[in-house]
Amino acid sequence: LKMKGFLEVFKRSLKESALTVLRSLEGIKGSFRGIVEVYLSFRELQMSEHELLKQTLDFLGGFAKERNLKLVVMFDEFQKVSDFDSYMFRLLKSRTDKVKDIRYIFSGSSLSVLQNVFLQPRSPMYLVATKVYLKPIEDTHVRDFILQRLKHFKTKIDDDALEELCNSVQGMPFYFQKLGDMCYRRALLSNKSTITKRDAIGAFQDMIAEFDTEFESRFEHSFSPRQKAILKANAKGDRIRISEIAKVLRLSVNKLGKDMKLLCDSLTIERIERGRYDIVDRVFKRWLAEQG
Repeated sequence: LKMKGFLEVFKRSLKESALTVLRSLEGIKGSFRGIVEVYLSFRELQMSEHELLKQTLDFLGGFAKERNLKLVVMFDEFQKVSDFDSYMFRLLKSRTDKVKDIRYIFSGSSLSVLQNVFLQPRSPMYLVATKVYLKPIEDTHVRDFILQRLKHFKTKIDDDALEELCNSVQGMPFYFQKLGDMCYRRALLSNKSTITKRDAIGAFQDMIAEFDTEFESRFEHSFSPRQKAILKANAKGDRIRISEIAKVLRLSVNKLGKDMKLLCDSLTIERIERGRYDIVDRVFKRWLAEQG
């Protein structure tokens, strides 16, 4: 109940005047009062973004110690912080090393951002976190989600279009939400109340085009020449055997072992079954297949 009361005061601090909030804080002591005062200083342009972030992480550590708690802090949709400078990641690294009563969960649907933050040696967060890969969402749930969202906007989608959408994104949340939105916008601009297969195909090509620069940069800068060749070979088929990749590259299977492991560790490819592999990001795979 005390925690709930603290949160109510903090929520008010986001929208009420500084004077009103400070009056509310009169009966509150310790770290919670401090963090609201810090936020108010930031809102009044008396504090930089870097200092606000530092004070926020300090608050979490102080609050856990003050209340004798163990905290879990979750950064959902972590790819949205990709535009931040490296200060945030250096600060998070120092906190994960020093503060043992707080655990952080970083969740996101952009594999490329998560790879750059946690799996690139140049990143301050390199190998700080344990990887947990959540399997794609089943088509049944994707269909239900799309239908419910479109119903809210008084728009329908025919069965062929829904099947095309599911096949295009293979259950990856970021992609099926984005593609569903793009399908809706195409129908809206065409003054239609029903999304067709043609709309789904066109929207997917628009999405591929939108990600072209990002995918190209990822491909050119994140992989070695041999890894690029492996990915190009993998993009030509589904669940391709490592022996087939070796044949295309004119190398022995043993020569591919190290690079295949690195690609698996970075969540770029996954082993579907013994000896068979596929690219995890199916949209990236489609883009790669279209590069020739």
